Amino acid sequence: MNKQIEKLIETIITEADFSNEQRFKELENLLFKEFCLKQYLVECEPFYCTFRITSSCKYIEMLKEIKEKYGVDIVSRKIVR
Repeated sequence: MNKQIEKLIETIITEADFSNEQRFKELENLLFKEFCLKQYLVECEPFYCTFRITSSCKYIEMLKEIKEKYGVDIVSRKIVR
């Protein structure tokens, strides 16, 4: 995970407004660009993704890791601590 992603996670956690949709979307986009193996896509297509179906998707793994490690649920746009 790069420094920009870590900094954005920290910002989301420390901001008073936890419902900041723009920050969550920015984080989601950064993660997608860095970890999705289908470089030609703009956003995740989970129902058609072979990597997701075979549980080898690094993007989905990172979403889960961030939720477990930081308590930030990017999919539901919530802090879940």
